[in-house]
Amino acid sequence: PMVSPLSTSTELDDTNVYKYFGRLIPSDAGTARGVVDYLKGLEVGHLGVLYVNDAYGSTFYEAIVKASFTRPSNDRITVKGNPFSSTVESSRDIELAVREMAKTNY
Repeated sequence: PMVSPLSTSTELDDTNVYKYFGRLIPSDAGTARGVVDYLKGLEVGHLGVLYVNDAYGSTFYEAIVKASFTRPSNDRITVKGNPFSSTVESSRDIELAVREMAKTNY
């Protein structure tokens, strides 16, 4: 058996593959459900997500989208994502991602 204090990947949620894996913190899916529930409590209807275009950022963004779709259709948050790269030029990429998101009115 393995217990991880830091692993949040939703890939590890598959108990058929990882029968003896446990974690001390929620997976990205669990965290995303909490985020969506909290935002719905604030009556947020639209959410813009800027995320690093890597395995962690993409997975967390996808988890937020899925968490929104688990709610009743009349109670969902519309989610728009805009990835940016994590490079030496990150600040320019982030600025571009923010400008692009602003154009969508999210």
